[in-house]
Amino acid sequence: MIPAHLTLQRVAGFAALAAIAVPLLILLSWAYEASWLTAVHPSFGTIKPITLLSILLCGFSLWLLSDEGAVTVTGRRAAQAGAGLACLLAGLTLAEYLFAVDVGIDLWFLEGRDIDSSAHPGRMAPSTAIVSLLLGLALLSLDHPLSNGHYPSQYAALLGGTIGGIALVGYLYGVRSLYKVGSFATISMYSATLMFLIGLGILASRPMRGFMATLMSEDLGGVMLRQVLPFAVFLPILAGWIRITAQRSGYYEFNFGVALAVAAVMLIMLTLLWFLAAHLNRTDGQKKHILQILQQREARHRLALKAGRMGTFHQDLDQQTLMFSPELEAMFGLLPMSFGSTFAAFLALVHSEDKQRVERTVEEAIRNRSAYEFECRVHRALPPSEAWIAVVAQVLPDTSGSPRQITGVMFDVTERKRSETALRESEERFRHLFEQASDGIVMADMTGQYLDVNSRACHMLGYSRDELLSMKIADLFAPHEQSRLSEILMELLEGQRHSGEWRLQRKDGTAISVEMSAKLQPDGRWHAILRDITERKRAEAGLRESEAHFRMLADATPVLVWMAGADRLRTWLNRSWIEYTGRDLEDELGDGWAEGIHPDDRATALARYRSHFGRLEPFELEYRLRRHDGRYGWILDRAVPLTTADGSITGYLGAALDITDRKHAEEQLQQWTGELEQRVHERTEALVRSQARLRALALDLSATEQQERRRLATELHDYLAQLLVVARMKLGQAKPQAREPKLQQLLNDADDVLTQSLNYTRSLVAELSPQVLYQFGLPAALKWLAGQMKTHGLAVTVTTALDRLPLEEDHAVIMYQSVRELLFNVVKHAGTDEASIVLSRSVDDLIVVTVSDRGRGFDPASMTEADRTSPGRFGLFNVQERIEAVGGRLALDSHEGRGTSITLMVPLSHAQDSAREMGSSRPTQPDSLPNPPSQRLRVLLVDDHAMVRQGLRSVLENYQDLEVVGEAGDGETAVSLAASLKPDVVVMDINMPRVDGIEATRRILSSDHTVVVIGLSVQNEHHVEEAMLAAGAAVFVTKERAAVQLYEAIVSTVRART
Repeated sequence: MIPAHLTLQRVAGFAALAAIAVPLLILLSWAYEASWLTAVHPSFGTIKPITLLSILLCGFSLWLLSDEGAVTVTGRRAAQAGAGLACLLAGLTLAEYLFAVDVGIDLWFLEGRDIDSSAHPGRMAPSTAIVSLLLGLALLSLDHPLSNGHYPSQYAALLGGTIGGIALVGYLYGVRSLYKVGSFATISMYSATLMFLIGLGILASRPMRGFMATLMSEDLGGVMLRQVLPFAVFLPILAGWIRITAQRSGYYEFNFGVALAVAAVMLIMLTLLWFLAAHLNRTDGQKKHILQILQQREARHRLALKAGRMGTFHQDLDQQTLMFSPELEAMFGLLPMSFGSTFAAFLALVHSEDKQRVERTVEEAIRNRSAYEFECRVHRALPPSEAWIAVVAQVLPDTSGSPRQITGVMFDVTERKRSETALRESEERFRHLFEQASDGIVMADMTGQYLDVNSRACHMLGYSRDELLSMKIADLFAPHEQSRLSEILMELLEGQRHSGEWRLQRKDGTAISVEMSAKLQPDGRWHAILRDITERKRAEAGLRESEAHFRMLADATPVLVWMAGADRLRTWLNRSWIEYTGRDLEDELGDGWAEGIHPDDRATALARYRSHFGRLEPFELEYRLRRHDGRYGWILDRAVPLTTADGSITGYLGAALDITDRKHAEEQLQQWTGELEQRVHERTEALVRSQARLRALALDLSATEQQERRRLATELHDYLAQLLVVARMKLGQAKPQAREPKLQQLLNDADDVLTQSLNYTRSLVAELSPQVLYQFGLPAALKWLAGQMKTHGLAVTVTTALDRLPLEEDHAVIMYQSVRELLFNVVKHAGTDEASIVLSRSVDDLIVVTVSDRGRGFDPASMTEADRTSPGRFGLFNVQERIEAVGGRLALDSHEGRGTSITLMVPLSHAQDSAREMGSSRPTQPDSLPNPPSQRLRVLLVDDHAMVRQGLRSVLENYQDLEVVGEAGDGETAVSLAASLKPDVVVMDINMPRVDGIEATRRILSSDHTVVVIGLSVQNEHHVEEAMLAAGAAVFVTKERAAVQLYEAIVSTVRART
């Protein structure tokens, strides 16, 4: 249903068109001297041209102003100009009547027409001028209200329209006084009708203003007025017309007519009142029903506000109050009726960062008398928290336009804000994924216009993002693919997903192949993912070419080649297979090839074939296959899985070889192998026995060598060395008796020769069989060996915490010789002047000796057998054989440029240590003094060589204060004589049979600690001296220096005691 105010606006437009069309029609009839308008009504002859002009101007102005929303500035100015000209014409006409003047406008448009005989031909009637003036003024002030809100244009239009309506009623009743005033010209029926329509049009053009707002109101008064007004206006006019017409026809006289008119008016009024009462009753019922509906809606509204976390508020700007609904108080966490009811109280709840913005928004809305909306953060009281609210409100002005009230609603949008935050983060993640995607992603609308593209798509197509967004999808496709593109759009509209391969044109003119997946989204856009498969297409083309080459090669090879799918069925066999079996390709495909397997091999071969397929692993089968001549040949079938780029298995590729001849050869070889193994076993047992005998022989040879070395060393030490010592003693006795210089020089030269001979003999004895090894054990021997290596330019560091070891003598000798040989290897081959020896005892009773250097090293893996056994090379094989012969082992660690480390490990012996336990130490304070030096000192000589004892006696007997009281040839005899002879001094040799000099010293001093023991030995090694002194000897003298130093040593020691 069209609203009433829109209907009235249409009436205004119709009235304006009528006010324009009728004058133009009359002017045309005048121009062509048409008489049909006069035939319609005689008053046509009374219309003045100036009247038509005034009506035309008012109609034109009303047409421009009838639609308020469409009025432009130019249109308003033109309308005001037309209305002002109409007012000017009417005002001049009234001035002519009032001041009896003629301004010359009456005869406009009368040239060539018959001028009537009236007093003022061509001049509009006074009543017509007044109506024209009123209508013109109404149009001029149409949109200009007074200060009290009234619109003068409505009153002027109402007055002017009423005058025109009265004139029409006069024409209807035939009463001239209603349309002719005095003797002046009358208002024609056309003029009255048009002026009535213009006045009605002016009122209808602005129906929502002034008193017209009452008529258009949807309240009860407005509804009743719209329903009653037509009857209240037209029924009395109709009743009057009926009364006059009947009276003029003679149906009744004047008085009855008056009574009848009064009765008709009463009846009309009574009917209207009755209608109003019935309407009010219906309206009241409707109001109650509407009130009930409103109450229900209010309840639902309250529930909706509560469920939607919304609340209303009302602010009185005059009273400075702000009222919250209960829902709003609950939304803020306030107790009922606890809100401060002021705008300041509301601002106190607003977050400090949003407070200034809220105040500015509200003040601006009040200043502009407009609606406003904003979102802000507030502090919720219970429970204490921060929330987001959205405010939508309207400033309500009073009738004067001043803002008086604000009403609005607040929404709790906390969850929405959180959702927006989550959505924003999600969009950021999507945008990041969108831009970082390895595939191109595009979005377009249904016209094909690109809406968004990622950087990968730009790089793929060679365009910038702005360039692509200005293009359409079809711009990238070749013309011949446009029809295919239309088919895809139809698929997308049907809700299907499109996946396919396309050729796209890059910016540089080259074409690329892409794999596109597209889907239409609910928002009408479609998304597509583009993957550049140009390289893949090239690879596929190359693969097809390679596959063709492979098939050609496979058909040309004599090997039986086959391919099978993931379902284990053969899909292809080469020509060699077909020629070998003599069957058709169709018969061999699928499972047909298995029919040719030998019945005895078929079940096993197929079972293994299926099991390997199930595990997706390479396999190898041997079975017998029927050949084209009906015989069976042995086949070696190897197969590998065929995989795609993503690792999935698509089938198997196999190659089969005819190994019949090899099988026969294997059978013969197996027979020969058995025979060979038997012979090898027999030869191995003989070799093992020979190796054991050789190792035992080598061990015996080594022991024999050591025995011979020790025998030779003993001979040299016991005879040659002693003779040299005695000779030096004799020579020493002869030197003081020589008076001639030449004789002294000869004696000195002879002494030097004897000294060199003695040193050489001592060195030779040490090399053949070091006495320190047998006397003090392996640790002392290794330290002595380290000192000896200095003469060869090698500085050796010995590290050990062991003094004595329960090691068998032959084992100790082998360890010593092995270490000695390794050190000489360092000197010869390592290229360094430093080495180290580490001696330790492991937890599993192994003696561990490690010889290492930082020399040039070597690669053990590169050593040949000749290198290992060559005497001039390393001799490692000899060392290893010696160590293994006594149950030990050798470990080698060497790297080129980083030195060599060789570890020898030999098990310990559980026999008693060959070294005797040391006796108790000699006390520091003697119990009694020996014979004073003024008396002769008693001396006991102990040496296992008689010549040495005789030499020493002849030396000592030359001194009057010394007396040799006895001699002993071994340590045990020396202990006995010391106990019986009670000597003051014992001259003790170290190397003696049965009991050596060190042990004899301990025993003598344990019985009589006043005795002075002087050690004596051919050897001049430091460790020998330390061992003798540790046993209790007062001083140590070498035999070669005995003739000179022995007497002095005896005398100085005894004096030191006294």
